[in-house]
Amino acid sequence: MPRRRWNTTVLIGEAGRNLAAHWGQTIALVALSAIIGCGVCLATAWQAADITGRFDTLVGKGVNVITVTADRGAYLSGSECEALNNIPGIDHAGGLAPSVVADSGALPTRSMTIMVGTPNVAQVLWPELAKPGSPGTAIAGAQLSTQYGLVSDSYLNIKDSGKFENLLIAQVAPPSTRNTPYDTRALRIQRPDATITSCLVEATPGAENDVAKLLNSGWFSTPSETYVTPYFVDASTGLTPRQELHQRASSLGPVVGATVLIIVALTLLMARRTEYSLYRLLGVTRPGLILQLSVELLAAILLPIQFGVMVALVIMHGELGPVALQLTLLDYARLNALLLLLPPIGLFSLTRNGVLETFKGS
Repeated sequence: MPRRRWNTTVLIGEAGRNLAAHWGQTIALVALSAIIGCGVCLATAWQAADITGRFDTLVGKGVNVITVTADRGAYLSGSECEALNNIPGIDHAGGLAPSVVADSGALPTRSMTIMVGTPNVAQVLWPELAKPGSPGTAIAGAQLSTQYGLVSDSYLNIKDSGKFENLLIAQVAPPSTRNTPYDTRALRIQRPDATITSCLVEATPGAENDVAKLLNSGWFSTPSETYVTPYFVDASTGLTPRQELHQRASSLGPVVGATVLIIVALTLLMARRTEYSLYRLLGVTRPGLILQLSVELLAAILLPIQFGVMVALVIMHGELGPVALQLTLLDYARLNALLLLLPPIGLFSLTRNGVLETFKGS
């Protein structure tokens, strides 16, 4: 029997004719692939967005803020605390000295807490504050400013230790996400080199461990022992956001999706094993058959997956942060990489099938 010449163009055309001849199976496989592509990406995007969204809330509460104190309330150097603002991985750092309780000069029956701290501690206490404090001025919490009618560049009259004093309110802070009582207080800003009793350090998300190691390595020159503790502890999961993202259930999506598609594709492939046996009888080589299987895979599975992914991205448009988008694209790449194994797996399955003796040729 004369053998037909099977060049690349002929094999690609043959793959197209096979898909058209089995149009029912092709449509079902295309639909399943698009659904899996869309589903895998949506699952990853939604779960990653949920984890990062909850983490953003925790960041607002101060989950990445570290407190440094000295043994038995010993003083720390404000200069050393403020110097941490120049370290990569640290967003803000500032110190707090003991607070005082003062009476209102305008309303003698009322009292208020006046916190004392270095300039950059203001942005740790009130993350939405536009700029650090200025020495010699004060920052009023949101509720305190409402109660006393305070605005920027106004004065708050207080009576401290029997002496009246006017505090210049340089800024009115927005509501604090860290600690609600801060909103009822004022923060008096002292010089950066003043002594403090605690240093609040806000680490860049993800850099908390490195910052904690730095602070534990003897950053402060005090002879007393220093303690490095979290400012806020989230007890809901017991996992860090990075651990949650690493252990997310949606990371199994590409493996499960690829497995389903491979099983379905192999089932359809084995149902057509006689056709592929005839191709071998007609002179199609193993590389040629791999090419034909790859074209059928591209048209029936890989291209529909790309369509499903685009649908998922359209659905999640505007809701994907950088981390969620990165993980979504990573799982999309993993799904495609796993499906690239299908042509050689399909050929191996056909070769191992006892019916296809013709595959023992070249």
